[in-house]
Amino acid sequence: MDFSKGQAPAEPLTFKGQLATLTITPGIAEIARRAIGKLGGARNATIHLVNVVSVQYKEPTRLVNGYLYFADATDPKRIVAWSTDTRKQVAGNSHAIMFSWQQRDTYAKAKAAVGQIMADRMNR
Repeated sequence: MDFSKGQAPAEPLTFKGQLATLTITPGIAEIARRAIGKLGGARNATIHLVNVVSVQYKEPTRLVNGYLYFADATDPKRIVAWSTDTRKQVAGNSHAIMFSWQQRDTYAKAKAAVGQIMADRMNR
């Protein structure tokens, strides 16, 4: 996946997660949540990948959902399953998208796509 200048615009990549959808276009990751997905405090988010300082991953298991978390300089360093601060919770953070055990193949594809984009960005 090459988002370098001079190339034709790449098709958006879309990954359906738990109560949300991640869409990646050149330079931007968008997380769109269903209404029920906003109950934990998270909102729809447009994340400019140039501002992302790290991407955290957690593999989904049969017992717990996995996630991709796009952290920028203003976000908490780590997010966890339980916290009193909703920004530090996986389900309450707008820059995180969760994936269930049944969505582990989609999670793997999303993780690979995001990893490739971030690696390409670092090599420039």
